[in-house]
Amino acid sequence: KRAKVEFIMAGESVTGQAQMLGMAEVIAGDYQWYQDTLEALDQITLDDLRRVKKTYLNEDNLNVGLYIPQGNGQPG
Repeated sequence: KRAKVEFIMAGESVTGQAQMLGMAEVIAGDYQWYQDTLEALDQITLDDLRRVKKTYLNEDNLNVGLYIPQGNGQPG
């Protein structure tokens, strides 16, 4: 719901709509991508989210990075 609301809010103004349509044409090569994406967002279910979470958000796919600064943190 949140993704759909943010998507719709981006197209609230005429300028926003033009930007979304232009972005869709440039990135996806199809100005209708915007409308198709809204329709696709309507089709997502809680079961879909659970499946994706189980598939991708697990310890087997976890990467942890550790950044240890050298020196006193001052440039040079």
